[in-house]
Amino acid sequence: GLPFDFQGCHLTCASSSGCPDGWESKGESSALCSGVPCKPADCCVPTCAVYQNPPSQLCPAVYTKNLCQAEPCVSGDCCVPSCAYFTGDCPLGYVVSTSRHPYFSPVECCVPTCALFTDSCPVGTIPEPSNTPCPGGCNAGGCCAPASCSATNAPVGYVGFCPSGTVCTMAVTCAAGYSGNAPAAKCLGQGQPFTYTGCIQNECADTEAPQGYIGHCVGSTCGVSCDTAAGYVGTAIAQCLSPGGLFVFSGCDVGGCLATRAPVGYLGGCVDGNSCTGLQCDTVAGYSGSASATCATPGGYFTFSGCDLRPTCVTFTGSCGSRRNAATACASTPCTAAECCNPWCGATPAPRGYLGGGCTTAGSSCSATGLTCDALSGFTGTAKVTCGDVNGGAFIFTGCVPPSCSATTAPVGYLGNCLIAGTSCDTVVSCSSGYSGTPTVSCSATGSPFSYSGCAPSCHPVAVPPVGYFGSCAEGQACTGVGCASGFGSGPARVTCSGPGGQFLFSGCAPVCILTTAPAGYAGDCAAGTACSAVVCATGFTGSAVATCAEPNGQFLYRGCVPSCASTPAPVGYVGDCPSGTQCSTAVRCAVGFVGTAAVTCITPGGSFSFSGCAPSCASTPAPVGYVGDCPSGTQCSTAVRCAVGFEGTAAVTCITPGGSFSFSGCVASCASTPAPVGYVGDCPSGTQCSTAVRCAVGFVGTPAVTCITPGGSFSFSGCGPTKIDTDGANTFVALPWAVGNYSALTVVVSGCGVVCTLNILLSDSAPPTSPTAQTYLVTLNVFAYGPTSATIAAYTGSGATGTVAFGTSYWVSWAGGVL
Repeated sequence: GLPFDFQGCHLTCASSSGCPDGWESKGESSALCSGVPCKPADCCVPTCAVYQNPPSQLCPAVYTKNLCQAEPCVSGDCCVPSCAYFTGDCPLGYVVSTSRHPYFSPVECCVPTCALFTDSCPVGTIPEPSNTPCPGGCNAGGCCAPASCSATNAPVGYVGFCPSGTVCTMAVTCAAGYSGNAPAAKCLGQGQPFTYTGCIQNECADTEAPQGYIGHCVGSTCGVSCDTAAGYVGTAIAQCLSPGGLFVFSGCDVGGCLATRAPVGYLGGCVDGNSCTGLQCDTVAGYSGSASATCATPGGYFTFSGCDLRPTCVTFTGSCGSRRNAATACASTPCTAAECCNPWCGATPAPRGYLGGGCTTAGSSCSATGLTCDALSGFTGTAKVTCGDVNGGAFIFTGCVPPSCSATTAPVGYLGNCLIAGTSCDTVVSCSSGYSGTPTVSCSATGSPFSYSGCAPSCHPVAVPPVGYFGSCAEGQACTGVGCASGFGSGPARVTCSGPGGQFLFSGCAPVCILTTAPAGYAGDCAAGTACSAVVCATGFTGSAVATCAEPNGQFLYRGCVPSCASTPAPVGYVGDCPSGTQCSTAVRCAVGFVGTAAVTCITPGGSFSFSGCAPSCASTPAPVGYVGDCPSGTQCSTAVRCAVGFEGTAAVTCITPGGSFSFSGCVASCASTPAPVGYVGDCPSGTQCSTAVRCAVGFVGTPAVTCITPGGSFSFSGCGPTKIDTDGANTFVALPWAVGNYSALTVVVSGCGVVCTLNILLSDSAPPTSPTAQTYLVTLNVFAYGPTSATIAAYTGSGATGTVAFGTSYWVSWAGGVL
């Protein structure tokens, strides 16, 4: 009447609602939970975010965070040395990493550089400096940078100036008369001009010159002029603007003036047309002004104007003293002191770019001697000094040309590209985000990029330093006033800025640990201090022993040694002996008759390897008597074996002999309820054993035993015999009141006789006779086992006859020799 009991299903991490803050999922949704609901430790592992000792403790700057080994996290789990601890030398072609990777050996802290790159860079690229790190791979992608080309004017057929740089930042198009698909300018070599591609000159159909023009155009070129005879003037132009189309003509207009020679006082002349350009006043002849020519009458000549004969300094009314220059012609009216007075300049120091001293005294000429250009600063040319003032102004230094740098892209830490090549940057430069300082841009050598300086990485302020330090850091490039806290050594403490907008990195202070005794697997105690070097692996262990101090006033942490086992032959069930070492280097497999995945581990240092994973596999085995359920071949019986009817217990099947049969156990025969027979006291209820304390009845002696021989049948009683004990050796009769068909056994123990003791058995259907002369049978047996209704015995009647006698209702036993 009870409900069914369901078993065999367990809650898994698939039902978990997620990990709490500071924990990470194990990623095993099928993992079993220890209860309902799932606990965090069932499905998640703690991280150093749950490190709460003390609550606000951070790892020192030269340490990095790690995963916890257990919950709660401790400092030894969460803070391990990083590469900031590494002070050794990296292999050739490697440099020390700036990352906070956990430090255990140079392998973690040395990154490759482009010194390992031996291939050639592709066209348009140049090799990076050999000390450039290439953690992503020392190949062309990590060790070749784009080439930088010089500023380039567009060649014929193109429109678009390219400033110097790695790419052309201006739009490039095809010029009039040219066309193409995707015109572009590419940088193919360091310091070379950009290469323009994509435009070809248009080819037009044959075109006759229209009215006002003379000429015939074919292909891509055309010779044409204005038809002056018809009254057209100007400069004739013919352009092929559309491939396959007709030439387009321009430049010739009807009317205008004829070519005209410049009159006295003018330099230059006018060609046919409506306008005249390139005129100047003839200053040598004493003319000044702004020369111009206009066409007042179409078909006539140009009219010139704007140039007038200049006055001389004789007309100057200003004061020059003895420095007057009366013969000089003036460029303006009236004449000025600058034109009519000899120069007079005051003492003037030499400006930047000039060497040899300045003009130390006033006068019309400079007193400096040995004046040269400052070649070390990139200035070239021949230094000159002139006085262009008449009232004591400064001397004018000329002739030294400052270096002209190429267009330059602002480096990291700066804002403002120098887009135009020249002696100074054309852009206002500032420090980029995460950098601070006063930026300057200078040009030190012609043709080289501009040099940026003054900006350095700026880090965020630090109000509370990490554990092991005292002091604070304001926002900026450097931090002072920081020292080692109590328990972290004497330093000196060092603080560096990790990078633009980054954090200050603290180093130099290390925790001081107490005297520490080497744990199992290690040899070498650590004296009190910040470091311990006298540590090696103990006998039976191998590896690189390291002892570090992670917590002030704590003990050193030992690591790096693992157990090493001796050479071990493969045990039964395995193939492959293991040579000595920390791991078995042999490919161990399961032997014939065994299945599974062989595994070998070293558990006891210096001992033998431990083999596991291979289990014996038995052949298909039918269920023996007392069991139900045959077993197919395998390492375990996949059948649900149970006890057969007439048997009780819990059936169990094991594979003991590889390749043999399964061994069945647990089921024992169960007998029915059985009343105690004659000679015994205590009935047995049904079961595999008699639960009653059976004893011998009065008149019987021995040690009673009850066994279940026939499953489902009656219990078998034995061990109790008659109490008659005779020691005189005379024949004795013992009444055995057994009924016909009783299958119990009578055990007669004879002792003190020779090789054979003679037992005399008398069978009778009545009370015992007065003497055993009626009938006597001699049997040489030690144990009597009576059959169901009859038995064959050796007997004699005096004549030696033998025969078969049926058992009666009672039995008489006599004996001769020994003790009964």
